[in-house]
Amino acid sequence: MTTEHTQQQLDYWQAQHKRRHPADPIIAAFARPKLDFMLNYFNLPPAPLILDVGCGNGYFTYYLQELGQTIGLDYAAAMLAQNPVERLLQASALNLPYQDTLFDLSFCSNLLHHMDNPVAAIREMSRVSRRYIVISEPNRNNPAILALGLAKPAERDSLRFSAAYLQQLVEQAGLQILACETMGFVTPNRMPRPIANLVSPFNQPNPLGAYTVLIAQKPQ
Repeated sequence: MTTEHTQQQLDYWQAQHKRRHPADPIIAAFARPKLDFMLNYFNLPPAPLILDVGCGNGYFTYYLQELGQTIGLDYAAAMLAQNPVERLLQASALNLPYQDTLFDLSFCSNLLHHMDNPVAAIREMSRVSRRYIVISEPNRNNPAILALGLAKPAERDSLRFSAAYLQQLVEQAGLQILACETMGFVTPNRMPRPIANLVSPFNQPNPLGAYTVLIAQKPQ
């Protein structure tokens, strides 16, 4: 049964029709440094199969497909309609329609703070992954993220998310953390282009960065 909170989130995302295309240089400045950071901690096998959970309009799906065959999955049809990647599926992150250990990498970005039960979503990502799970979430200590969380009800739960909180969720899901860094200052959709161009070179770890990127694996 859809909860009131989940329905509010779905209504919000179904109404999003004016988002930057994933090929926009601002989106590249947002996404590529996070993927480069991720690849410092593991090597994907040849021709990997990748799942982008909560893929939205493809801010990461578009670049993940450079690494291997990528499937984008999202609950909101309006977001999938804007995603330029070929392989897309409408489904819930809480009930991924895939067999165990099918994917070499399960990935999600800006998903968990929109969910009633983020730990359950992480466990589903772990179930369908052979080994690696990567999660990127907003950092409440960043001024732009803080302002967005205060201004928009659909983003309010981002105010819970810090590096420590994300690590706590991942540990509750039973995963081993390989790396966790807060980094980057580009926010992808609403940041004015001159500001994005100004801050895009600054991707080194910083406690005031806009996003926390966590790399985890299933216990070995």
